[in-house]
Amino acid sequence: MSSEPGLWAEIAGIVAFNFSKIQPYLWTELHIVFASLLPIITAAHASLSRPSSAANPKTRKARTVEEIGQEEDSEDEEEDNVQHLEGFSRSDALYMPLFAGITLTGLYFLIKWLKDLNLLNKVLNYYFSTVGFFSICKLLADFLDFGHSFFFPRWYADSKGYWRAIGTKRTMALVRQAAGETVVEEHRSPLPGVLRKLPLPASVNSFLWAVREIPSHKITFKFYIHRIVAARTHLTASTIIGMFLGSIATGCYFFFDKPWYLTNLMGWAFSYSALQLISPTTFGIGNLILGGLFVYDIIMVFYTPMMVTVAKNLDIPIKLLFPRPADKDGKAGFSMLGLGDIVVPGMMIALALRFDLHLHYLRQQKTKEKDEGKQVWTADYVAPGKYFWTHFWTSSWFSNRGPRPDMLRTGAFPKTYFWASVIGYTVGMITTLWIMVIFNHAQPALLWLVPSVLGSLWGTAFVRGEVKLMWNYTEAVEEDPETDDEANKKDDKKDKSAKKTNNDSSIFNRDHEPKLQKALAGVVEEGDSATEGEGEDERTKSKKKVEKLENRFRRDKANDLFFFSVGHYSPLRRVKATQGQVPKYSADEAEGERSGKRLRTG
Repeated sequence: MSSEPGLWAEIAGIVAFNFSKIQPYLWTELHIVFASLLPIITAAHASLSRPSSAANPKTRKARTVEEIGQEEDSEDEEEDNVQHLEGFSRSDALYMPLFAGITLTGLYFLIKWLKDLNLLNKVLNYYFSTVGFFSICKLLADFLDFGHSFFFPRWYADSKGYWRAIGTKRTMALVRQAAGETVVEEHRSPLPGVLRKLPLPASVNSFLWAVREIPSHKITFKFYIHRIVAARTHLTASTIIGMFLGSIATGCYFFFDKPWYLTNLMGWAFSYSALQLISPTTFGIGNLILGGLFVYDIIMVFYTPMMVTVAKNLDIPIKLLFPRPADKDGKAGFSMLGLGDIVVPGMMIALALRFDLHLHYLRQQKTKEKDEGKQVWTADYVAPGKYFWTHFWTSSWFSNRGPRPDMLRTGAFPKTYFWASVIGYTVGMITTLWIMVIFNHAQPALLWLVPSVLGSLWGTAFVRGEVKLMWNYTEAVEEDPETDDEANKKDDKKDKSAKKTNNDSSIFNRDHEPKLQKALAGVVEEGDSATEGEGEDERTKSKKKVEKLENRFRRDKANDLFFFSVGHYSPLRRVKATQGQVPKYSADEAEGERSGKRLRTG
């Protein structure tokens, strides 16, 4: 006499039956999960910039060649800048589902009214190809820089200790932390880890050092028409290569075929760029945005045919396509994932990562007692993206070493909320795909993604007791009037001191005619000073001449009706040109740009 199966046996049978349905599509589902996470994780890290809890960037001062040689290559000056995102307000969060519904409804009835969709697809593809060109350029340029930093990190470690790249000498120096930093040993190979043991000739090492220095070369274009246009842009080798490859990709997409992998490339580029440009501003506004689009997605998928109709009939890069196995009739097709299912939850995931960075520097703040009262000390900001591979090459699994040198900066920080939201997104996406296969019906992904992402974020905050801290966090840029007043007072003091200096030594005095000619040429040479005061060191003299040249350059710029200039910055050329002396400064350097060569017309 056979007994009926128990509860656990029935559950196991149901799971096995449903898994048999999913198994043919397993690789497709994994492809979808990986492809949706890739732009979110990369864009979230690319959106990082100095948080308000970190110290303000220090002003850049004149440095000697020795100081330049001790730097970790020529670091980008932009790493300390705050990246201002386009933040949403509460009204934006309320209007967003309404505008999305109006747009979708308009496209749906336009598709029903038009007999031939070729014209509509061509117009929309022209628009998306134009916008997509810049997104692909950005994506490819960042990818090239990321790959370059893997082979040429600023630091790496081996059994001997920590090695640091010194670009001006083209050597890797073994640094020991004792009373300060001491260079114990040097070698010529720029490759890290076991790669440096390759027996490469001197010519190959020289070539590799030249390749290592490529990202530090910059070309600056300036274009100005009085009261109409004022534009400035920087180009690096990776940007130029990205533009070349991006033009090929968008050209093939628009003029030739539209394969699924090219559509996905443009979709990734759109998502990658969008997540670096927009922000929910606060977690509360993010809840409103995700909640409103949660309702919108359910209505448009379950209660109207609009979402599915528009997605199937418009051949434009607003979705990701994934090949799937043939069905029972032998017809192969594609699974679709809208970019909104990536960008909308991705905004909250990127916000969570920036919140983690904010907490990292907030926990490092210390209060110090001073004569004028309490003063809060904040840590200096280190850009995590630029030191990712440095952190990798100096991690503990490579060897067992002593204390880390003070100069070794990786920017690593705990990412508690970020990984919690990523896990929530992954669970929501897997649930969406599983239900779609089981019920054989299109699913609104936000139906499962919104609760899983928000639940993981707020659940983590509740467990850690940081709900209030998370709710009060904002990325809105607020100007402090007191700070502005203090800055104005400092500027007034500088103006007064400048007037006193000019009275003592005017540039219109005939005795200073050679100096005036040098100023007009836009070059300040070592050894010439604005004032011949006793006891002034070389740096003070150079700084005064830079300030005087800066004022003159700004006056000339105010009188220009039109100009176009091209400047090239190469740190190695700058060091060679000084021949061991204090580096020269030009008018561009007074604006914060160092330029090796400069061409100007206008």
